[in-house]
Amino acid sequence: MLIDDALKALAKIFLPNTLYIVGGCVRNALMATTPTDIDLCGALTPDEVFVLGGSHKELKIIPVNPRIGTLKLIFRGQQYEYTAFRRDNYDIGGAHRPEEVVFTRRIDDDAKRRDFTVNAVYYDIVNQKTVDPLGGIGDIVKKTLKTCAKPEKTLSEDGLRLMRLVRFAAEYGFSIDEETFSAAKKYAALLEKISPERKRLELVGILNADNISPESGMRGVERGLNLLCEIGLLKYIIPELEDCVGFNQSAKYHKYDVFTHIIKTTAYAPKRIRLAALFHDIGKPQCFKENGNMYRHSDYGVETAKIRLGANGLRFSKDEINRALKLICHHMYDIDGRAAEKKVRIFIQENAEIIPDLLELKKADYAAKGFDDGVCQSALKLERIFNEMRERGIPTSVSELKINGGDVRALGFLKEEIGSVLRHVLYASADAPRMLTREAQLAAARSMKKRI
Repeated sequence: MLIDDALKALAKIFLPNTLYIVGGCVRNALMATTPTDIDLCGALTPDEVFVLGGSHKELKIIPVNPRIGTLKLIFRGQQYEYTAFRRDNYDIGGAHRPEEVVFTRRIDDDAKRRDFTVNAVYYDIVNQKTVDPLGGIGDIVKKTLKTCAKPEKTLSEDGLRLMRLVRFAAEYGFSIDEETFSAAKKYAALLEKISPERKRLELVGILNADNISPESGMRGVERGLNLLCEIGLLKYIIPELEDCVGFNQSAKYHKYDVFTHIIKTTAYAPKRIRLAALFHDIGKPQCFKENGNMYRHSDYGVETAKIRLGANGLRFSKDEINRALKLICHHMYDIDGRAAEKKVRIFIQENAEIIPDLLELKKADYAAKGFDDGVCQSALKLERIFNEMRERGIPTSVSELKINGGDVRALGFLKEEIGSVLRHVLYASADAPRMLTREAQLAAARSMKKRI
């Protein structure tokens, strides 16, 4: 492991006590994958570290959570998180917060309170050697996830560990030890106790997982979503996904049930739109139950996404939610290819900011049908028209017009009228080559005087 001079100097301040790197950074170094943030730990308690800081002007210490021994160390322009060796005692319920913390000098005590052995390998910075109290290096080599203590103890203490188990399996292609997997299924309900924000972060990690599993050949995101289902965690994250499991659809158009189709679409989609892909067909079961068909499933998907992603759900940002909702809403647009080209151009103008992502979602959706029968004709048509508009200079948004709000105001329109006038000019330019000049656009705007 490559250690910079600043970190070596920081470790020497702790002598004769040893300063260790622990967790993901060590794990990933041993796997020769992308390093994570450096987490430090050692036998010194927070109070003892503060004493060190008082005698070394270069070292600044900021409390993060002294109760559990966590501090932020700032040294020579670098920031690190430090946690004192400890033993944790949890209350029944798995709420991700130890009820009692006891600081200890023993590294094996600290290792046993961690989640998985692959995350419990330590690196002695000064002596440049690994310390492996629980056999984590062997599990990294075998690519196996095992808990640091008995699985029932480790997983019953903290419900978030259930999602972390799945994320690590998805991100790194780890298999899950049989006893650990059984305990995860037994304690799945503890995930209900975990905050939406923490569940969101783990879900995003699963959605971003692209590692190919040697066991299944699946991309990490697909395997991760399958594991959430198999362990029984979906009902505590996005319960409507459980309704999609085993829900069959027309064999003429789909090889898979709704759930399998959704997770394959999500795996085929670029990372930036996987949230939308996860919800794109989630409304099918409810739509079918209420209407006897799936024609309006995108509307149901939008409503489900609003609930599950919003303030009473996983609490994604407004921008992330709004973008996902637009993609879910329009993923079936012109699916039969019958829309007139002018109508498609106007659709593009109304939704220019999502067109590249919508094309990707349509292609992923089509590939996930399970039939090797060419390309998505709906996406092909939309892409062709979009590209033709760009080539011909047809504006795809108001910002691309040759006129702006100041021009419209100069024509005598009120401030509140400017937006509608510019949109009128935009749509008028969709299928009229003569409308591409500034003069023609001004004339079109001027003509709106008689209508407003």
